[in-house]
Amino acid sequence: MLTCSRHATNRERRALPAAVVPARMSELAVAPARLVTLPLFEAVTGYGEKAVRRKIEDGIWLCGHEFIKAPDGRILVDMEGYQKWARGQRRA
Repeated sequence: MLTCSRHATNRERRALPAAVVPARMSELAVAPARLVTLPLFEAVTGYGEKAVRRKIEDGIWLCGHEFIKAPDGRILVDMEGYQKWARGQRRA
């Protein structure tokens, strides 16, 4: 477990995979997920859950392009698909 200090201890650095060993914990970067939940999508883009559901209901967003339905029934937005749609680059 990482401590609250500004610098990671040597022990903590050894516990992290080599690809994510920062000199300081403030330098730790997290790669964004391609598929995100609606609350996270709203926080990142400003599009609310209602707006997303409306785009899906109206057929503006297509399953497998801008979103998928997870096995548990949740809608996950494909960030790559969203970016293509936002740029007008989506192919149907």
